[in-house]
Amino acid sequence: MRTIGIQLLIKDGLKPEEVLEGINRQIDYRQDARVGSRQSLLEMIEKVAGSPCELANLPPGTMSEVELSESQIWLREIFHNSTTGLLHREQIAEAAIEDGQSLGSAGAYTSYSPILRKVALGVYCLVGTETSTSEAETFRTGALANSNSASIDYSLINSNLLQAKNRPNYGTFEGGSFYTTPEIYDLISDFEFRCKCSCGQLKSEVRVRLTNSKFLIGFSPILTHARTAHGMSVGDEILVDLNYLELTACLQSDGKRF
Repeated sequence: MRTIGIQLLIKDGLKPEEVLEGINRQIDYRQDARVGSRQSLLEMIEKVAGSPCELANLPPGTMSEVELSESQIWLREIFHNSTTGLLHREQIAEAAIEDGQSLGSAGAYTSYSPILRKVALGVYCLVGTETSTSEAETFRTGALANSNSASIDYSLINSNLLQAKNRPNYGTFEGGSFYTTPEIYDLISDFEFRCKCSCGQLKSEVRVRLTNSKFLIGFSPILTHARTAHGMSVGDEILVDLNYLELTACLQSDGKRF
């Protein structure tokens, strides 16, 4: 009931098919089993909220359960502040940083929030927003053209130490991963590194490691700490030492190695 209602708080008068899409986003993200056929679910939505679906049709006494969470209110506001009603995931990450929201949570919202819809690769809008595929693709092209590119360079300091020089963009701050070259993949494919900082204040059990697709993942705690504790941001060079003996990925918060 709540998943139906919060979509209608964003846009009243939705078609049952669109309300079902919001429900399916949560089901897919949680990997829950679907109960009933698509048609039976649509019939259930129509029985509860009518066709078109309207808040006024919800059963008496249920409206007290239907309210937007703080995160959903924040999402609604940042999309309302967009002139097109569209935002790229990097723009969502940028807004999260500026507004003090959790980057990890902001990234998760794009995957499961029932009030959002994905209209192009990396491009989202609120439920009920009217846009065409061509408009969404044009917006995506412009957003990518105006975004900062993430980069990472590696230097083998000695047999036990590999230094990674990161210049993250907003998307990297959110996702915490970088692509690696085949040479670097061969050097660290068998290792996992515990996140730490030279300041001694970073506490995390997350491991920096390589995936089979050659992405170096697990940097999120380091990048979050670099941003919140040391004021590092997009465009800054962030040094991380991968130590083979200690099995640590250590942020050099002063820009220097011990």
